[in-house]
Amino acid sequence: MQSSSEGNGKRHLVVNRSVALPVRDLERLRALLRGRLEAVRVYLAYLQELDEALTRAEIIEGDAPPRDVVSVGSRVLVQDVHTGERISYELVFPSEPQRQDARQESVELPVLAPLALALLGRREGEQLEWRFPRGARLLEIAMIGRGDATGAAEAARGEDATLVAPMAAAFG
Repeated sequence: MQSSSEGNGKRHLVVNRSVALPVRDLERLRALLRGRLEAVRVYLAYLQELDEALTRAEIIEGDAPPRDVVSVGSRVLVQDVHTGERISYELVFPSEPQRQDARQESVELPVLAPLALALLGRREGEQLEWRFPRGARLLEIAMIGRGDATGAAEAARGEDATLVAPMAAAFG
């Protein structure tokens, strides 16, 4: 492989020769490639589902979605129905900068992440089955809040204003 550059300053790889590799490296690279291709196929399926959901979306007038519907900017408290484990996610656009707050009260979840896509548009109290690396879990959307007003909303309902300390691996 050689590197070439076009007038736009971007570098592209050009494959115009055979590559000499030991059998072990070739097998490992092929296995790695198969895994990545499968991950891309799965992710593409999620994106296609999102595209289809957007074509069927109920359009809400104004900028504020109903408080009980998960949308971008929502802070969502998700609870495992069987174990009671809870974790709070905040759905964000991928281009939004990550917060540097040491007291981060929820795990930021880019809206195009598969779990975020599964949560998007759901209502408080809904349940969904989600497959985590350690197996499938039945999750319930326990609470939905919005941005900085979230703490006040939970406090008014008698909930912990922090929702739950981040537990990034809790459902891992």
